[in-house]
Amino acid sequence: MDPRCPLLDELITVRALLGEDPGEWGSVKLTLSPCLRLLFAGYAQDQADQGRGAARLIDLISHLEHLSTAQPRAEELRDAPLLDEWSAGVGGDGCARLFGRVTGHPLLRERARIYTSPYLQVDPQSGWARTWSRFYRLGRHDRRFLAEMIMDGAVGPTEPIKL
Repeated sequence: MDPRCPLLDELITVRALLGEDPGEWGSVKLTLSPCLRLLFAGYAQDQADQGRGAARLIDLISHLEHLSTAQPRAEELRDAPLLDEWSAGVGGDGCARLFGRVTGHPLLRERARIYTSPYLQVDPQSGWARTWSRFYRLGRHDRRFLAEMIMDGAVGPTEPIKL
């Protein structure tokens, strides 16, 4: 696994196994990682909630491949929340997430301690990350912050990811 794009290798493998012929997709037996299963369940629920019919795995794969490879536009980063004192880790659900203190988030209070939705890309040198739900600007990296969240019980056991 590339910690900067943690799902990309699996996405490429699943796409190759599925092939391009929709008629054969039903006969393909796949074992998805716990994280990809979690994302598919959420995606399927979103599709149903929006009246779009049954979710297809290939559509999720295409969407996740895009999120795992697309570079942010300047206006996306300008409007993105800032994640400070951040670090990365994999929790019990098998998903790579970012942990830190957020400002400028549309739904969360200022300076809240958070863990993000699963991340698809992180580029510490350029100062940004892409999660399932949004881009984040990255502030100061601090591995100790995740350890504090674990000790405080704010998150369960989490394996740190070195980037």
